[in-house]
Amino acid sequence: MVWLSPQEQKWLRELERAIGAGARVKKPMEGTSPVFYLPSGTAFTFEIPLTPRECALVELWLRDRRGQGEGISLSDWFQSLVKDEGEVPVPPEIAKLSWNDRVPFYVQLTSPAGGTADEPAQLFQAYFGEEMAWVISIHEREWLVLASLSSFSEGTDFKRSLEKAAEELCEVFAGEAGTWIRVLVHPPIHHAKEAARMWSELRRAAGLFRIFYPERQVMATWKLELEKLITQLDDEAVALFKKNFPSVSLLKEPELAKTLKALFAFNLNISETARHLYIHRNTLLYRLDRIKQETGYDVRSFDDAVLVKIMLLLLQKDAE
Repeated sequence: MVWLSPQEQKWLRELERAIGAGARVKKPMEGTSPVFYLPSGTAFTFEIPLTPRECALVELWLRDRRGQGEGISLSDWFQSLVKDEGEVPVPPEIAKLSWNDRVPFYVQLTSPAGGTADEPAQLFQAYFGEEMAWVISIHEREWLVLASLSSFSEGTDFKRSLEKAAEELCEVFAGEAGTWIRVLVHPPIHHAKEAARMWSELRRAAGLFRIFYPERQVMATWKLELEKLITQLDDEAVALFKKNFPSVSLLKEPELAKTLKALFAFNLNISETARHLYIHRNTLLYRLDRIKQETGYDVRSFDDAVLVKIMLLLLQKDAE
């Protein structure tokens, strides 16, 4: 389905009334009339042949509309991607924007926003800079921010700098608006043509974020590869894995599950995990020894930790 902005739909109806015939934008009809182009670049024809004078008048009319500078806005165009109306062409005025190295931040407001309805957009602009970010409202509590890559420091820990920016954004909303948000970070995109794929990946990642990490505020799409794989496993493979895993019930204990999630979040670092959980190091080691005794898996070992994490993810998926 070809998507047209409300403005271009209005223009097309005006042309149809002036010519006295319907227009087609899905597929130009052969042998009827020349192909014309709306300001967005969308091609269309009329359902009847036109005289040379009528063709000239249509071109003149379109040229006048192009001169008005009323092409589709970024927000309007992006709404067509959100509605998933199929392949959406990239209008010239969207393609010519400065797309080079835009970092997408998908933001969900999980608590009522204080202040005005425009306050989230104002906070985004204040944090990233008015000239450094495009702010798009998806729904009342969903936003997409396309921030300029130049806002971040590039280097060996570049991805971490993007996550840190998301964490700081959460702090801004909590401090300035008393609003709790969740932020999903996507790798930079470089052209409008990448927007559809980016949005599809963000929506899928948002679902995984909600299922597997409901307690977190920030997540990066590149950290969800294992979770993506888990959701694609067939039922038979999952059932076999669970059957061969000893003492599954142990991992369902809230305290041990919380302990393991923290251990994995801190890359198996015992000291950092104990500090995060506000428990003594020996208490943490006792819990890990208990898991080893009852399951045979030592989660301080990378190979065993991977298997235990997979089982935890499967249990979370089942609980959803």
